[in-house]
Amino acid sequence: MNNSIHVGGRTSVPVNEIQYLEAKENYSLIHLCTGNKILVATTLKTLEERLSPFQFTRVRRGILVSDNFIKKVVNNRVTLRNNLVLMIPRRKLDKFKYSGE
Repeated sequence: MNNSIHVGGRTSVPVNEIQYLEAKENYSLIHLCTGNKILVATTLKTLEERLSPFQFTRVRRGILVSDNFIKKVVNNRVTLRNNLVLMIPRRKLDKFKYSGE
C-alpha cells in the first residue's frame, strides 16, 4: 500500500518514506528514508493531523517520528533505524506509544 500525504504546495510524499518531521517555526523539515529532506511551508501540527491515520508519534514538541523507523527505545532515548538518537522529555515518556525493540 503506497499512501501519500499532501505536505504543501503541489508536493505529496509517500508516508512510508517519512522517517521523521522537524518543526522550523511555521515550516516543517521532512526527513526521508532516502536521506533527502523537504522543507515545506506547513506547520508540524497540520502535518501531524494529516498523518493521524498512520503510525506517527510526537516525541517532543518539535519532532514527529514514524513508528516504522524506530529501532529501539531505552530510558528516555529513541533510536531510529539510521542510528539517530532523539531525547524524549520526561513528561512525554508515559505518552510515548512505542512497544518494541
